[in-house]
Amino acid sequence: MLLSRRLYPAKAYFSYWLNAVDEQSLHGPFLFKFYNEVLKPKSPSAAFEPIEKLRKALLKDKRLIDLQDPGAGSLVSLSQQRTVASIAKHSLSSQAFCFFLYRLTRFQQPEHSLEIGTSLGISAAYINKASSGQLTTIEGSPAIAAMARETFDRLACQNIKLIEGRAQEALIPFIQTTPKLDLVFIDAHHSEEATLSFFETLRGSLHQQSIVVVGDIHWSAGMDRAWQQLTQHETVTLSVDIFHAGILFFNPDLRKETEVLWC
Repeated sequence: MLLSRRLYPAKAYFSYWLNAVDEQSLHGPFLFKFYNEVLKPKSPSAAFEPIEKLRKALLKDKRLIDLQDPGAGSLVSLSQQRTVASIAKHSLSSQAFCFFLYRLTRFQQPEHSLEIGTSLGISAAYINKASSGQLTTIEGSPAIAAMARETFDRLACQNIKLIEGRAQEALIPFIQTTPKLDLVFIDAHHSEEATLSFFETLRGSLHQQSIVVVGDIHWSAGMDRAWQQLTQHETVTLSVDIFHAGILFFNPDLRKETEVLWC
């Protein structure tokens, strides 16, 4: 079973490789602009050096912590005790994906953002660096949440609120007291049921200009099914598959379609 889960992303990538296109195949002005401003740029900035220096430190951190994982589990270890280095290696968003989140946040300029699945706080630091708006991030493991707080302190992050608790349980009181969300990054649990449940819970907090990023849409067959259902949702217009994530748009001025794009 575990071997099958590990092989699934490789099979999915072959399909992505066959179908992905670049800006040469795009015709709509919005999607062309989005591709060239958010997906195409690759060059890192010196401004990210403190974050990446901390990432390197986490990758060498041998502290052992008790991991409470309420999600779909790890493809690497079934142990509930892991080193910080192991969590950093297998759970953090890659440097390239964090650059994408930064560019996306700059593109969107959100007033209110939400991340579901904080991990050690690296991706949140990138989102925070790109915007002066408020970012709320939710983490289910108390030990990992404590590490994320260390990350935010060491990077002097401002306007980040970390909520500790199981995501679905924490979401309900959060959205009851929060204005509309402009940017959402779903990166927790990685199961079909949880992903669809998060989206349904968030629906009332989204608006026509919101952007929702769903991480690891090809992580498993269940996540693939969840992504397909989300692209067909009545509120979703444009959806973009960049393999490591899916991006959902709700603007009624955009044509309802799904694009598979290189990133």
